[in-house]
Formats: sequence, structure tokens, C-alpha cells
Amino acid sequence: MDLFDRTIFLMSKVLDLRSARHEVVATNIANAETPGYAAFDFVFEDELKKTVQSSKAQGLARTNPKHFPQGASVGSVAGSVEPSDTTFTGGDGNSVNVEREMVKLAENSLLYEATVQMLTRKFQNLKHIIREGR
Repeated sequence: MDLFDRTIFLMSKVLDLRSARHEVVATNIANAETPGYAAFDFVFEDELKKTVQSSKAQGLARTNPKHFPQGASVGSVAGSVEPSDTTFTGGDGNSVNVEREMVKLAENSLLYEATVQMLTRKFQNLKHIIREGR
């Protein structure tokens, strides 16, 4: 049994990805007044979900080059910066909707904090085990 199981590694990777998303959303907010600026988003959830599911699957065949290889590592999930799917465009050609970006930032922050709490609890459990329940 690994001391640091896959759950700890997965949560660590999620923290890294959420941090990257925070940077992209914060950049959008910072450029809300920049004429012609196009908003972006950092997406990783679908890629991470597929990778986690494929690592659990056994005996799958790749029938399409877009399929993840069997046992794909969570560490290989990088996410991607993509143009935001917003249809909002100000008079100056800026596509940042500040209210929407603030909601994204708040949601991402809450999910980041929840992951930190889960990771903290996992380490507390390990500490309890090491101390033999004392």
C-alpha cells in the first residue's frame, strides 16, 4: 500500500489545475477595460474526469486517436486555455463580462478550498494512523 495513495495525488493535481484556472479568470477581470480583449477560460474538468475513469477501466481498446490510452495518468492532465463561450461584447470589442467572471472566480475558489479541506483531512487521517490512534 502506498502511503500517498492516488487520492492524494489526484487532489494535488486538482489544486494545480484550479490555480491555473484562477490565473486565467483573474487575467480576464484585469483586462475588463482593455479594448478588443477576448475573454478566455481554462478548462480541465472533462479531461480529468475521462482520465480518472480510464485509469479505473480494464481491457479497453482505443478505437479513436482521441481516446485516452488505458491507464492514463492523472499527472498528464494539463487542461487548456480556450476562448470563453461568452456572446457578450461591449462597444469596444471587449468580451469580458465582469459579473460572469466574478462568479467563475468565486466558484473556483470554493472548489479549491473544498479540495484543500479534503486533502487536509486525508493527512489528518494518516497522522492518526501513524500515532496508532492516539
